[in-house]
Amino acid sequence: MHLAEGRKVVIEALRTGRVRELLHTAEHADVVRGHPDVPATNVSETVMRKVSEAVTPPGIVAVVTTPPGDAALPVAGPVLVLDRLNDPGNVGTLIRSAAALGASAVLMTGESADPFGPKAVRASAGSCYHVPVLRRDSLAEALAELRVAGIEPFGLAASGASDIATLAGRIDVALVLGSESHGLGPDRSDLERVRISMARDVESLNVAAAGAIALHVLTAREHS
Repeated sequence: MHLAEGRKVVIEALRTGRVRELLHTAEHADVVRGHPDVPATNVSETVMRKVSEAVTPPGIVAVVTTPPGDAALPVAGPVLVLDRLNDPGNVGTLIRSAAALGASAVLMTGESADPFGPKAVRASAGSCYHVPVLRRDSLAEALAELRVAGIEPFGLAASGASDIATLAGRIDVALVLGSESHGLGPDRSDLERVRISMARDVESLNVAAAGAIALHVLTAREHS
């Protein structure tokens, strides 16, 4: 189970049929009336502040059954792989980009932040309910599974030998993003790396921005 907080996110969660309970203040009663089959409790703003982790109480919170993280990989990509990303805001933002740009799945590996923690769910704006979000214990396990499925993994790194544009339009690829502080790390020397070409004086991008740009390049032909 996890919490979905805020009107937009709760509405997205309700569309999945996984919401088990709603807590709301009076101004969100219309959302509740549209889903009479979901148990709901009208609470005070004081109670809402205690329930929610948000700085500004959202007024409506849903208790949601978390989708299974051990489901099979899709038969085609592109797949976004997040390895050891610690910031739930970055995780949620990347899930939102993956859903918007047509990735077939997001695969979490290693000690990554919980993609269904409150901050990640808020950052995804409910997109975590529109793209499969899967989890594997290690990147090595994920890479082996991807290769067996015929999906070729590439690591995104400033040191990449070729530009991400060389992969544009391919659906048999997975894009691997490493941790915010350490990137992919030397333990992933078996992973072919691609880069985003940037202006001469710019060394790097925030991982969420880099992932969104790379996904757009991969899927640009699908949206043209």
